[in-house]
Amino acid sequence: MSRARSKRSSVTPAPLLKTKGELEARSKIVASELAKLLATTSASLQFHPEFVSETAVSELQGAATEMTQARNRGRSTQVVKLCDFGGCGHAWMSLRERWNFAEHRGGRPFYVFESAGITVFAGEAGQIDKAQILRAEWAGFTDRGSGASFQAGSAAHPHWQIDLFETLRGASNDAVRFGEPPAVQSFSTNATTLGLREKLQLAPFERFHFASAAHWWQREGEGCDHQHTPSDTDEISRWVLGSVGYVREQLEVVARGLSHAS
Repeated sequence: MSRARSKRSSVTPAPLLKTKGELEARSKIVASELAKLLATTSASLQFHPEFVSETAVSELQGAATEMTQARNRGRSTQVVKLCDFGGCGHAWMSLRERWNFAEHRGGRPFYVFESAGITVFAGEAGQIDKAQILRAEWAGFTDRGSGASFQAGSAAHPHWQIDLFETLRGASNDAVRFGEPPAVQSFSTNATTLGLREKLQLAPFERFHFASAAHWWQREGEGCDHQHTPSDTDEISRWVLGSVGYVREQLEVVARGLSHAS
């Protein structure tokens, strides 16, 4: 019997807390494992957290990375090569993780997991305006000022989002950021003259959250919900490495199609 609507767990998850030292130690492990996966040296890839104000943000750095400004969410970022991508050059990825200060305990600052995100781009080496294709994101269960909750309402966590359509439309710098309410999309007065294909090109499908951990085939009450928060940092690391490996594998499939089309 099918469900009338997707279900969320009735169990309140616990926020994930870590000390500054634990975040620094973990970042080295993530960088090392990612370097192995991407067949580069650990010395050429870093993922150090930067502690600014009340946040800790880790992003890829190092000789294996290069800058791209083609980020639909409105900021430049460092990317590392994933794989060849046919006539589009190479596929690239950025990795960003954010933790927010939560409390002092025993004289030590603790940070709560906010989010982790992988963004995939396409373009040539040295190209500053690489095209953003898709994202994999995992937001934690945190208090953003109005009580602890998941971000983006009933959206799935973790999830995928497709950015290619937004990129092809021409991304603006004031694009909606993850977790914020989107602006209303309005058509021009002559929208009725547009065909179905043209209207679909304007549809903001980048706001669609594709669930990547939803066991909807389970009976209700048996883990069928689609919102999850990591219980430890090892789960985040496994999710990152598993997602990167899978994305690279699937992009190589797409690249074969690009090669045939060129």
